[in-house]
Amino acid sequence: DWAPRGHGEKVAVSLAITQSCNPFFYDLAYQMGIDVISENMFDFGFGQSTGIDMDEELVGIMPSRDWKKRNRRTDWFPGETVLTGIGQGYWNATPLQLANAIATIGSGGARYQLSLLKAIEEQAGWIEKEPELAPRQVDFGDKKNLQVVQTAMERVTQRRWNGTAKTAFDGAPYSSAGKTGTVQLRKTEED
Repeated sequence: DWAPRGHGEKVAVSLAITQSCNPFFYDLAYQMGIDVISENMFDFGFGQSTGIDMDEELVGIMPSRDWKKRNRRTDWFPGETVLTGIGQGYWNATPLQLANAIATIGSGGARYQLSLLKAIEEQAGWIEKEPELAPRQVDFGDKKNLQVVQTAMERVTQRRWNGTAKTAFDGAPYSSAGKTGTVQLRKTEED
């Protein structure tokens, strides 16, 4: 935990998101297991092409037992699930996948097919391209679950909630939401 004294024995999901409490997500990931995590994150578009209309898109990695068996020729270990719970370990996402996942949460749960194309010029004039829902949607279950996440992400950027990005939007004339994270560093011989 980044907090020297921790966040307490019991932490609500809203506080865990707002203050980026890794131990909460370690425990949650361990309880869920990699199979449930992989399946649900696949619904958000991780580990697959976003389908955006451009070449050279990478798909990232949404690890699973099968992925590890195919790519590393070994079994999945519980500690790897814990790392996946905070977006580290084998999990590798592209900026487009992250932006699309956050937009899905912000839009109230609708996941859209990404596109750079805004309109097509034809003889009759410009024809606007209508947004299309992605083939696979996210099931948040009870809408209250989505509301908890949205509210917690708003608190991430607010001082009064001691959000981890509380200074990022100081003085901004608009409201914001976010989720902070830390990078995974590899120790080198020079360190």
